[in-house]
Amino acid sequence: MAYSFGGRVRYSECDGSGRLSTFALVNYFQDCSVFHTEHIGHGVRYLQERGMAWFLSSWNIELGEMPSLGDEIVVRTWCYGIKHLVATRAFELATPEGEVLARADSQWFMFDFASGQPIRVPAVEQEPFMDDLGEKPDMASVGRRIRIEGQGEAREAIVVSRHLLDSNNHMNNAHYIDIAQAAAGMADVARVQVQYRRAATEGDIVLPHVYACEGGVDVRLGSDDEGDDYALVRLIAR
Repeated sequence: MAYSFGGRVRYSECDGSGRLSTFALVNYFQDCSVFHTEHIGHGVRYLQERGMAWFLSSWNIELGEMPSLGDEIVVRTWCYGIKHLVATRAFELATPEGEVLARADSQWFMFDFASGQPIRVPAVEQEPFMDDLGEKPDMASVGRRIRIEGQGEAREAIVVSRHLLDSNNHMNNAHYIDIAQAAAGMADVARVQVQYRRAATEGDIVLPHVYACEGGVDVRLGSDDEGDDYALVRLIAR
């Protein structure tokens, strides 16, 4: 069963065109998932007390015409599957009348801080969702893995500062997309795909490289050490 909440597009959430920015859209989706877990009693503090957290591993977001300043909106989310290490969650941004403006599919995993590794989702964390699973979102089928080809062009490095961090002291998931859009110079997009590889923390340096791909660009958010990239982001033009 879907969880939803309503609101209005704030001035602080708009881009230069006066419409809801991609960054704000992603934050609405993330906030909706957090509200959902809080609603069922398995929220952020509950998991922190048990040394666990839900981490996002991938996004596939389809964007229609974004709402404008002051427009009323409804954000919905539902879980449609939990298997072994992975939970899948869908999202929608809609008008109060039910017109869907954006959709998203996502994959999550449960992280155990004591072991420093992902873990199989415990049965007690599955139970609140399993009796009420929704349907897989009605979206174009795309692979979750992003394969980058060709020669990339480097963009200005970003130093992760404290204001970019979330409650896990990781750079908030939405900032990876924001950095990628800025590096690519693409404010208006029809699709965003993200494959998260490693969490950036305070003081880390993120090195964006932009590559051409069919219909848009790929952005590799690399690191200045020998570790994996932080994320791969695919932006498809409208």
